[in-house]
Order: sequence, then structure tokens, then C-alpha cells
Amino acid sequence: MTDNRIGNKVVIYLKNNKFAFIISAMYFLISIFLRSILLNAFRSLYEGGYFNDSGRYTYLAENLLKKFSYSLDGVEAHCTTPPGYPFFLAFCYGLGFNDKMIMALQYFFGAIIIFLLCRTCKLYRLSKKASIVVMLFSILNLEAFIHNGAILTENIYCLCLVSALYLWAKYFIVTKKKTYFLLFSLFFAAGMLVKPILVPFALVVLAVFIVLAVLKIIGIKEVIIYALCIFTVIGGWSYRNYTITGMFEYNYRFKLDAYRVLARNVEVNRTGTYKPSPSFEEGIEQIEPYLERYITEEELADKEEYVVAEYYEKAAKDYIGDHIFDTIKLCFKTTATMLLGPMRDFWDGLFGKGTLVSKLTANLYTVFLVCEYLVYLYCLITNFKKLGLVDLSVFGYILYAVVASSTNFGSRYRLGFIYVIYFGIAMALSKYPYRKAECA
Repeated sequence: MTDNRIGNKVVIYLKNNKFAFIISAMYFLISIFLRSILLNAFRSLYEGGYFNDSGRYTYLAENLLKKFSYSLDGVEAHCTTPPGYPFFLAFCYGLGFNDKMIMALQYFFGAIIIFLLCRTCKLYRLSKKASIVVMLFSILNLEAFIHNGAILTENIYCLCLVSALYLWAKYFIVTKKKTYFLLFSLFFAAGMLVKPILVPFALVVLAVFIVLAVLKIIGIKEVIIYALCIFTVIGGWSYRNYTITGMFEYNYRFKLDAYRVLARNVEVNRTGTYKPSPSFEEGIEQIEPYLERYITEEELADKEEYVVAEYYEKAAKDYIGDHIFDTIKLCFKTTATMLLGPMRDFWDGLFGKGTLVSKLTANLYTVFLVCEYLVYLYCLITNFKKLGLVDLSVFGYILYAVVASSTNFGSRYRLGFIYVIYFGIAMALSKYPYRKAECA
């Protein structure tokens, strides 16, 4: 009897979401097919260093499985990279998956993200035309297609983020069930374990939730649930790092790399010596005079990098302080690259480096990105009087992600908010009052 009831619910759910299932399934199958035939384009990204981080995650996962050590070499366990994605890889490897199978799984997760966007459109009772616009943007998201087909964190991060946003909307708009809020908090916490960039935003969200609780828009229990989830992640991983490095840092590489890479990119942008890069593997000679204020070259040679992270941070900040105007210019330039970067390396690998077709396609893709942003801005402006808390939450995250990513080069940072823009379009296009029966 119970089985029949569950079976009937599944059948009804499939019928009610037929459009979403069809679109998601098509995306999955087409993506798998395209990934298998566009080998040259992906090879060019590997050769160009675009997928440099891939090996790092693979080493961490393999050492977890083989040596039960969260480290790059299987001996020294000082790696403080958040463990979300390496543990996901280790779990997949433990089940017998190879990298190709993991990429296929990530394309499946990409299909789930699109399904959630479809569900969001239905949640807000959008017209089919509006839903198709949002789905079209999602399917033509080149960065998602590329990163779903690589051993990189972006796919899992976006899955956690979109799932959290969907559950937040479900809780706030459809029902006040605490189950949805708990799931929202868990997905948000999982996102922090994949990418540490989410940690500062998580604390801002907590402050917002406290204000909402005071205004009695949400309950104090929800605030406690959310706080427990995020502080368990932040505190637990920071304590683990403290036992290894002696620093209570969520990810000491931010201390070591963020300012150092920014300083290097400022210098190369000023001098035009070589192309700015988001790589965390190279330092710059320009901060060495500043570094000598805090530690000698002899002392530096004998210490692990996590020990000298604080000195690198101070030296890079000193350099940036002496070139503040150039840093601001670089941040604006980086933001433009992040928002409109045409993925030229991919098109060069597909059509040939520097060919007319490659340049034309790259420029057309930039135009497509501009259209996406204009649609979102149009939706916000035309629905300004109807914008609610969910809309403002989405806009706040987009703004945060853009600002937080503005210090580095690379269009891959776009994935941190581009899906959220699709989510925002779906919500901003809402034209009808919500009716619970249709959103169940």
C-alpha cells in the first residue's frame, strides 16, 4: 500500500515537472556527447594551465584513500584547502569511478542545477516564455559546460549554492517548514567546505538572519539552526588547521596567496612584463624588499610556507599600499575580465589559435554575456516595487561575489554568481501572486 502511494506521488511529480525533466535530460546527454568530441578544445585548456588546480585535488583525494592523509604528498598533512571537493573525489574513487566517470557525474549534477532552475520558475508561476529564457541561458553557459567536464570545484560549489537558494526560496515563499531551512543551512555549509570564498558571506547572512528574527520575519530557532551549521564547519576546519599549522585559519592559503597574487598582478599590469594570472604557485620579486622587513632570506628558506604566510601577507599589503591607485585600476580591469571574459583559450582550441572564427565566436560570447546581465538588470528595474527579501538576498550574493573576485583574473570566477543571476531572473520575472496549491 505504501509502495503504491509512493509510486503514485512519483508519477504525479514527473507529470507536473515534465518540461524540467526533458530539458535537464537533454542537457545531460548533449553535454556528455560534446565533451567526448571536443577533446582538442579541452586539451588546449590543460596545456594553457587553465586546469592547473585539477592535479591538486586529485592528489589530495588519492592520498586520502591510499594513505589516509589529507596532504599533497601523503606525508605532511599541512594542506589547509577546504576538504569538500577532495572528499567528494575520494568517495567517487573509492566506488571505482575514474575521472571520466566523475565528469559524467558532474554533468548530471549540472542537469540537476537546471532542473532546480525550472522548479524555481514554476515556484513563481512564470510564463513558459520566461522559463525558456532562463533555461536557454543555463544551457548556453559555456563556463558550466567546461568546468563540469574537469576535475575542479566549480560544479559542486554551484550545486550547493543553487540548492541552498532554491531551498531558501521554498522555505520563505512556499512554506515555513524548518526542514527546508535546515536543508538550506546544510547546503550552505557544504558550499563553504568546497570554496572558502563563501565564508565571509555566510557570516553576513547570519547577521541578516538575526535582524529578521528581531523583526519576527523568521524564528529564533532558524537562526540557531543556521549558526550551528556554519560554525560547525568554520570552527571545526579552523581547529583542524590549528592543530597542523598553529594558526586558527580557515584556509591559510588565502593569507599566503590572495594578497601576493594581487600584488604580482598589479606589478605585471603596470609594467606589461607578462600576462596576469590567477595562479597561486608563483610569487613576485617585487615584494621581496617588503618581505625583508619581517623575515630574512635565510629564515625564509628554513620554514614551511604556512609558517611564513603571515609575512607574505604583510609584505604584499605593503606593496599594494604603495601602489593603491594601480591596484584599484587592476580590480576594475579584473572585474571586466571576470564578467565578460570570452574563454578565448577554449575557442582557440576548437577553431585554431588566432583564427577569424575563433575571434568572432569569442566576441559573440561576450555579447551573449552582456545580454544576460542586461536581462537581469531589466528584470530588477521593471519589478522594483515587487522585489522581496529573496530577490535582495540573491542580489546581495551577486554583488558580494563580484567584489570578492575582483582581485584576480579569470572568467572561471564568473560561475560563482552567473547561476545566481539566472535564479534572480526567474524571481524578478515573477508577475503573479503566489498560490500555495500550485507550488507544492
